[in-house]
Amino acid sequence: MGYDGCIAHTFIAGRNQYWEDIMEKASHVLSHALENAKPGIPVSILDKIPREELRKQGLPDYPHLSGHPIGGFYKPVIAGFVNYKLETNMVFAYEPTVYIQGKGGVRIEPHILITSSGYEILTEFHVKLARTGFE
Repeated sequence: MGYDGCIAHTFIAGRNQYWEDIMEKASHVLSHALENAKPGIPVSILDKIPREELRKQGLPDYPHLSGHPIGGFYKPVIAGFVNYKLETNMVFAYEPTVYIQGKGGVRIEPHILITSSGYEILTEFHVKLARTGFE
């Protein structure tokens, strides 16, 4: 019917302090960036903030968009080259990601709805995660 969507979340099987630390950093990047998700904010900000946070934590940048529309819509594309602002009722998958060359990566990709006062996480698992903290 022309609608699409995706969801991703990395889980760690067993105990691995290295990957638990990376997961915590990825969670921090996501929650920090989402603090800026509200109507009127340039879309490019939601691309810039997670990339800056990753650099501050000594982690590499990722080679793709920070997010994309879902449900067959063409907006919003979350990228530095986009020149429009977030609007109420925009829905997108947000995917700042950590990739460690030769080892693997961590992706937490909630679906986000821009509301009149900010944002709402639409994916049930990520709503529960946000209540207890992404970290």
